[in-house]
Amino acid sequence: MGVVRTELPELLELLAGAPVFRTLSPEERREVLGRGLRRHLARGEVEAVAGEVWPYLVLVVRGTLTAAKVSPEGRALTGLELRAGDVFAAPSFFDDGPLPASLQARDEAVAYRWHRSALMAALRGNPEAMWDLAVLVVSQMRRAGEVVEQLAFQPLSGRLARLLLDRFGHALGAPGARLLTLDEMAALIGSTREVVCRLLYRLAEEGLIRISRTELSIVDPAGLADLAGVQIDHGQ
Repeated sequence: MGVVRTELPELLELLAGAPVFRTLSPEERREVLGRGLRRHLARGEVEAVAGEVWPYLVLVVRGTLTAAKVSPEGRALTGLELRAGDVFAAPSFFDDGPLPASLQARDEAVAYRWHRSALMAALRGNPEAMWDLAVLVVSQMRRAGEVVEQLAFQPLSGRLARLLLDRFGHALGAPGARLLTLDEMAALIGSTREVVCRLLYRLAEEGLIRISRTELSIVDPAGLADLAGVQIDHGQ
């Protein structure tokens, strides 16, 4: 499925601000956009499977995509989250090696996908775009490495505390919708839904958070920060 005409202004605006595409001329962006494949992904739909040869680049237009590893036992670990305007490219874009993680829609999403051959003509003539692409791949690998480092050196309770501060810290004391399921929280911290459920209610018993079936609020951000091993900005 090609470009949807009603999306064209939105797409061109995203491309103008996105890594790899932003240094192309407006004409080149329009030409490249015409070579992309529009992907409308349902919640939970897998776009690419870890281990397959996948020489593609993806731009997220709407929704959230996650790059995750799944163990033989079925436990998932999310290394990257990609939202509107984010670009994803793995080392396999360059070397036809195996994709290191599966790419999946967390919720209903729209993305555009380009095969390497559809982009190389524009990229070869633009050193800045090639540099952007290299920086993108390295930075995403670094982010994934930081997740693995947290798994190796930070206890589960600390990883969950950090996740809660990241997702709910903007509205301290005010209840917010639990937009992440237990399975999604578990994938983000490298655990299981049962363990996450127990930890959430333990944090509630300790007075750090309030939680219900549909809402969650942070009561003691300093306590969560201590647990997570991070500092918070008291001026906010």
